[in-house]
Formats: sequence, C-alpha cells, structure tokens
Amino acid sequence: MVAVEIEIKNVKEIQKQLNKTGSFLRAEIIGMLRKTSKSVKKEAKKLTPRLTGKSRRSIKSSVMRKDLAGYVGSDWFVMRFIEEGTKRLQPREPLGKALRAQRNSIRAEVDKAIEKALAKASKV
Repeated sequence: MVAVEIEIKNVKEIQKQLNKTGSFLRAEIIGMLRKTSKSVKKEAKKLTPRLTGKSRRSIKSSVMRKDLAGYVGSDWFVMRFIEEGTKRLQPREPLGKALRAQRNSIRAEVDKAIEKALAKASKV
C-alpha cells in the first residue's frame, strides 16, 4: 500500500484569498451576464419578423443577481407562435437562433470574467 501525505500551510491565508476571489468573481459574472444578455437580445430582435414591431419591442433581457442567471425573452403571447410555430407556421426561433449565434462569444466572456476576477483578487 502506498500512502501520500499532503500538508497545506497558511490555510487561513488561502481561505481569505478564496473568499476575496469569490466576491470579485460574482461581480465579474454579473457584469458578464448583463453584457451577454444584451447582445443576445439585440441579435434576437434582428431575427424577429417585423410586421408592426410589437414582437421586437417585446423582447427584454434581465439579470437575476441572486441566481447568477441572465434571461432573454418576451411575455407577449404572439412570440410563442413565432418561436415555436403552429400547425401552419414554421418555427422561426429568433430567441433560440440568437442564443446559438452568441454561444462562442458568451464562452469567451465567461473566460474573461474569471480571468479578471482572479487578477483583481491577486492584487488585493
């Protein structure tokens, strides 16, 4: 049997640093969510068909700070038919397409937010 013993020194200092990183990370993630949800909203508005413009105007974005989640959507009932389609109307999926189009930039923004938080925490 092989045994390995690892001793970690300065545990309290490491814990402090992790706590600082966590608060910086949270702030950076919230900023990133704002930025990316706005870009997805902008893209979705471009992809939404325009008859009267009400569908485009109904698309909103928000950030839930507690859940660390960004939302883009519409509460106008017609958008459901545009997004999902009906028996006679093919789904156009402006929200889904916008999210898929922004997927790579969202991943890049997440990476940037993590790097910024780590950099800020290491300076403190």
